[in-house]
Amino acid sequence: MSNKRNFSNRRSAGRKCPDDHPAQVQNGNDQSQTAHRQAASNSSRRIDLSAWREVMIAAGVERQPLIDLARTAQRNGTTFFHELACSDHALQDRLYRSLAVHLGIPFLSGLEPQELVMRDEDVLTAVGRPHGPKIVFHKTADASNDVLISPAHFDLSAMRDYLRRYPSIASRLKIVSPRTLRKALIQRAEPILVKRASTHLFENYPRYSARMVANATQGFCLGLAVAAMLIGLCIYPSFVLALLHCFFSLCFLSCVTLRVFAALDAHPPVFREKPPTTNVKLPFYSVLVALYKEADVVPDLIRALKRMDWPASKLDIKLILEKDDNDTLEALRRCVLPPNLEILKVPNLGPRTKPKALTFALPTICGEYVAVYDAEDTPHPAQLREAWAKFEASGQDLACLQAPLQIRNGSTNLLTRLFAFEYSALFRGLLPALARKQLFFPLGGTSNHFRVSTLRDVCDWDPYNVTEDADLAVRLQRFGFRLDVISYPTFEDAPETLPVWIRQRTRWFKGWMQTFLVHGRNYPKTLEDLNFISFVVLQIILFGMIISSLAYIAICYFVSIIIIKLFRFGSISVFDQTLLMVDLANVSLGLSGFLLLGWRTMAPGERKGFWKVALATPAYWLIMSISSWRAVWQLYRQPFYWEKTPHRRHSGT
Repeated sequence: MSNKRNFSNRRSAGRKCPDDHPAQVQNGNDQSQTAHRQAASNSSRRIDLSAWREVMIAAGVERQPLIDLARTAQRNGTTFFHELACSDHALQDRLYRSLAVHLGIPFLSGLEPQELVMRDEDVLTAVGRPHGPKIVFHKTADASNDVLISPAHFDLSAMRDYLRRYPSIASRLKIVSPRTLRKALIQRAEPILVKRASTHLFENYPRYSARMVANATQGFCLGLAVAAMLIGLCIYPSFVLALLHCFFSLCFLSCVTLRVFAALDAHPPVFREKPPTTNVKLPFYSVLVALYKEADVVPDLIRALKRMDWPASKLDIKLILEKDDNDTLEALRRCVLPPNLEILKVPNLGPRTKPKALTFALPTICGEYVAVYDAEDTPHPAQLREAWAKFEASGQDLACLQAPLQIRNGSTNLLTRLFAFEYSALFRGLLPALARKQLFFPLGGTSNHFRVSTLRDVCDWDPYNVTEDADLAVRLQRFGFRLDVISYPTFEDAPETLPVWIRQRTRWFKGWMQTFLVHGRNYPKTLEDLNFISFVVLQIILFGMIISSLAYIAICYFVSIIIIKLFRFGSISVFDQTLLMVDLANVSLGLSGFLLLGWRTMAPGERKGFWKVALATPAYWLIMSISSWRAVWQLYRQPFYWEKTPHRRHSGT
């Protein structure tokens, strides 16, 4: 059954998950999206600046800045208040204070979260709206409730007429700026959001959560296989070694086949024509960036986000930090932050992982689409427009777009050169080839562009999976959605030292193992959800590459032992000769497929020094194999531990 057919069937059935549990999406998400669409449909509404004349004079605000905001709203297809929210904070405060005096209503400059009289589900709905709710009940000192109103939700002339007709109501009203109200809403929502982030997927779809590392069947089968291998090596060593070599050969050859398939269709990057620059039809776009101990790269990140080619009033940026990450918070305080950027602080509850931070932030966004970046990223300014244009040209089954990642410090040393080569093979070769055939492919950990409604359909990211990108790619495609790629890249830095590289690669291998175990709990169901070829590709990418990496160090050791025996005794047995030839063939074909794919994806100017990559790749694979065994140990001892990859400001800043 094809992905598209799966998608249409599940869509008509009310979007059920692959194991036929009803989707239990957070209350209020649909209401928030509906409110956003209504705001977009009312974007042509003009503000009557003449009604604001007295307010502006009292606030000491000239008329021209407000006229400019109204014109910008018309150009961007937004409202006056959307543009005002992205203007100078001091201008907003002066204007709203003056408005309160003009209407004879108290102005509330500060608001504590416990003073909001709201249900939890209403809080979650409110934090997903750009200006919050229209009215909120406010608990006063005498235990009575006043009504807070936000100027972004009313017409000044109509409000003035209403207060003339009902003057007694003014004593129960207070005006609060949208920014003050939102700050209180976010603080009130923190306990709800962090609990949801830690449990949402597990409570709704427990079969697809890595919170349980392996089920009983998987544990039994793994234990049985290891015991059988050890006993077999003691009783029938030659037979077991021959079986293991056949098994490893199958894994190596499957990976080689996949790389050669991609290499045949690979080519150096070609940027598409720049997407249209009209702003009127552009939707609201959100950007999520999870940071932890990233004080050094904060200035670069803010600069990159400011350069994004998207109207500021339609760009909703969230920086997500751990609540105790004081160094990064202090670095942000030293920066001039754009008004459309919001800092969210995640309480320390549940696993301390990037996917938990992203899931914590998701209910607070107001965009139809969301892009996920890492702290060290510099996305191409046109990337959002290209992603939006591709979403618009595709059906609703397109859930996510992956932008290519390009290493900018590849010339620093041999390690970064190898890393850049590996990324070129992956993001310019393998992923685009699989996307063109509409087959399964894993997402990179950054520069993913999602349709927000679809992301919520599948219960967001798994907070217990340390490679949430790979897991989410499988889950989306099991739900019948489709992934694709775009061409404008994101630039980032590779680890420059071996210890940092090993820690990062250990986390990746551990996450791929988690993903394999999660989606291997019920193979018949996984095969049913994916088409057969995508299922095979999934096994090659996850199982095949994990086993190949684990086996590589064992093969190197076995080859070394046979060669030592050959030099020492002058000859080896036919059995050893056969295994030696098999191992050398596996390694040679594996390295050749890897180098061919990378070569095909590089521009002529990038191929300089290719011989260094070719000579160093066997050693590169060896440290990769060491990292994979380290991941096995960590999966056993610390399955949810997130090994931090430190970053520093890239060269040229």
